[in-house]
Amino acid sequence: MRILVATDHKYFSAGNGVFDTYCFDRSFFDDYRAVFEEVIVAARVIEGELPEHARRSDGDGVEFLPLPNAGGIQLTLRSGAIFGPLLEPAIRAADAVCVRVPSHTGLHACRIARRIGRPVMFEMIGDPEAALQAGQHGLLASLAGKWSAMNMRTIPPACVVGSYVSREHLQRKYPAGPRTVTDSISSIRLPRSWLQPARTYEAPCRPLELVLVASLVPVKCHDVLLRGVAEATRLGADLRLRLAGDGALRGSLEALAADLGIADRVEFLGHLSDREELLRLLDSSHLFVMTSATEGMPRAMIEAMSRGLPALGSDVGGIAELLPVDQRFPAGDFARLGQMIRELQDRPDLLSQYSERSARSSEDYVSDVLSEKRRRLLGLLRQAAEERR
Repeated sequence: MRILVATDHKYFSAGNGVFDTYCFDRSFFDDYRAVFEEVIVAARVIEGELPEHARRSDGDGVEFLPLPNAGGIQLTLRSGAIFGPLLEPAIRAADAVCVRVPSHTGLHACRIARRIGRPVMFEMIGDPEAALQAGQHGLLASLAGKWSAMNMRTIPPACVVGSYVSREHLQRKYPAGPRTVTDSISSIRLPRSWLQPARTYEAPCRPLELVLVASLVPVKCHDVLLRGVAEATRLGADLRLRLAGDGALRGSLEALAADLGIADRVEFLGHLSDREELLRLLDSSHLFVMTSATEGMPRAMIEAMSRGLPALGSDVGGIAELLPVDQRFPAGDFARLGQMIRELQDRPDLLSQYSERSARSSEDYVSDVLSEKRRRLLGLLRQAAEERR
């Protein structure tokens, strides 16, 4: 049987292959292939030179339906006209559909599948409304977020099965139908070999090594982190911050660090696509800090916690589900963040306690645990497809 997976994720094409630089390489689709003989991935594909460290995504029963690399207002207003003519024949040729949402591709794939009678599974990986808050992107983007959220709410009730990356908050906001079988399944693929035991901090860390792994985009609120570092420094903390990730805001963030007088304490590492390099960064740090305005379930934070790394985070979305209240601060409150960092400078006992929590919590996100959940849902989807044949 054949399943079509619809996503807005961007892949790269070179020669006869399709590649990815994030976490959606060929092994990501193992669970789908374990249940369905053929997997067709409908996604935007960029042709040209491959980025460094790109990994093969197709092969062994996984093929791609390349969609145009539309973006911006064109994607928002014309996605149906752009993607619909390509999606419909592919969905007619499939037995079932899986939509990774929020995504324009997923929305239209779900609509087409419902119209022609194909069973659908949803995988909800974020909240479009929260990600496009007016305070982060402006009024028009906020309205687009509300429109996207309205469309998103129509998807879960129409599906046979579905998963949420969150434990509670996305389920409340985008509820499934009474007969839809759901589970909480993160998109992360965390090898059990990555798990490290809790750390013991016996003396104050000087300097205290802070780290954040996140794209330099508005929703991640790096400016809040920089201001928090400046506040902690003003209060007497001896620290250093390393930022892994790249994006359009790099120049303005570098300028902000200079304006705050902390440029000598902040290192911009750029995008790290080599996993071993990422692990070395996490293992050499003392504290992971995430300042996002919203998060579905933060993959980077879970990876950091799997190394026994203590964490602080803003009191939003999936972060609030991962961290207890004493490790969270109100979103945007850099003064409170600075105070928390300053306290941890002199409290190795707290760092040890937070590390123990990290190690314990990350065990819930190991690949084999999540894979079993995902394959169960895919099995129910296949069963629904067989019954409708």
